[in-house]
Amino acid sequence: IRKGGLMDNAGKVIRFYQISVEDFLSKKRHKNLVNARRDFCHLVAKKTQFTCSQIGRFMKRDHTSVLYHLKHPPVNLDKIDAS
Repeated sequence: IRKGGLMDNAGKVIRFYQISVEDFLSKKRHKNLVNARRDFCHLVAKKTQFTCSQIGRFMKRDHTSVLYHLKHPPVNLDKIDAS
């Protein structure tokens, strides 16, 4: 896996939120999981050249879910970025 790829960034978010990869990619809509996905979308959109479709495919979601997350402010992005 290349450095700075989707899994790399997902790992940072998953460690910060202390959730499992399965929960992160699941259909569950618990607040902490939604916040983790939102921060992931912001992190990847800011740091990489991946398209919304690619990010959505990685999260097992539609690209419109990524657009939705990007319209709203990140939750803990500054703390994740610092780690």
